[in-house]
Amino acid sequence: MVRRSMGELIKKQRIEKGLSQSNLAEQIGITRQSISKWETNTSRPDYENLISLCEILDLPIDIIDDKKYIVEGSKKYE
Repeated sequence: MVRRSMGELIKKQRIEKGLSQSNLAEQIGITRQSISKWETNTSRPDYENLISLCEILDLPIDIIDDKKYIVEGSKKYE
């Protein structure tokens, strides 16, 4: 299993979808700087942005929670 921070997972999924930070930010209706802060674990998305983020990146809403690391390959991520 691979352990990733929330920011690492967001970045990985964004890149796999072929989106730039600006593209993703535009789809959510926020600034590119917000995406950068999420990816560097400087800040976290609020609930509304989290829902949009998970929809766009095809992640289940419970994948990103209050834990520091997300375990890929766990039942939550599969």
